[in-house]
Amino acid sequence: MRDTCPDSASRPPRPRRPRHGRALLLPQARRTQALRHTQRMPGVRLTAGADLRLPAGALRIKVGADGTVSADPLVPQLRTDMWPQWLLEAVGAAQIARDSAAEVARLAALSDRDEEALDLALGSELRGSMRAITASAFAVDAFYASAKSRSPAHPNQDAWRANRTPRYAQVFETLRYHLKLKPPGANQIRDRVEELFRFRDWAVHPGSRFREPVYRSDIDSGVDWHFAVFRGDNGVAAVANTTSMMDALVATLPRGPEELRQSYPAARRAMTAVLESYDGASLPSFDRATANAGGSEQRPTPDEPAR
Repeated sequence: MRDTCPDSASRPPRPRRPRHGRALLLPQARRTQALRHTQRMPGVRLTAGADLRLPAGALRIKVGADGTVSADPLVPQLRTDMWPQWLLEAVGAAQIARDSAAEVARLAALSDRDEEALDLALGSELRGSMRAITASAFAVDAFYASAKSRSPAHPNQDAWRANRTPRYAQVFETLRYHLKLKPPGANQIRDRVEELFRFRDWAVHPGSRFREPVYRSDIDSGVDWHFAVFRGDNGVAAVANTTSMMDALVATLPRGPEELRQSYPAARRAMTAVLESYDGASLPSFDRATANAGGSEQRPTPDEPAR
């Protein structure tokens, strides 16, 4: 399999152009394009939360035989943590799932209900809930990636690969190890990650098999299981639980290795922006986590959202 990592020293593969439309640009192709256009690039935009560094050997100064000094184009590297973006996406999707569920209930309660309109509302609720749940899972996965990239390798990493340890277990154990999570909060986080990833897998790998219908009392009818699992209250609960958990995890960053500790101020700013969006969406409330000057967490366990 050809390596498509941007850091690969191999020649980037040429993106295949589809018969219709434009080909997606691969990471290596983007790197090549950046190198090609560096000299006429007016600058590099450092978006909120992004990190910038100059890689080793990036600055090369040459002195010619005639004493002329020249330098290769200086190309920085950027890194953006994606968990705040996915969490914001989850919040927006939870609003759609909640509002669509309310529309389903309204239409179902009509004495002469419009079945076509009800089907459309059920579809909107399904899509909103799937987006809310999967975006929440992607946010957790991205936070795990952020912590992993700023920490030494976990001592069991090779064993996980050999034993094909489930993804949720690797995510939780990496966070537990580097952020020094302790019971009972650690047990709650493990349960939440496992449940969230199970729902994510149902959305990403839905299958297409016949199954018995599941009864939904709000429409007084049996439905395909997707419309029972991916309903508004599940989408809202997933986002509420994940946002609460992520708020608690961000507060534990000062416990981690040096680079994680350094990332805490930016992570807290990002989490504050997420919480502002969350509050603006009028989603279930929960107690907020804070870190004191010594870095210890004031709320060590993610509380259940208040109902």
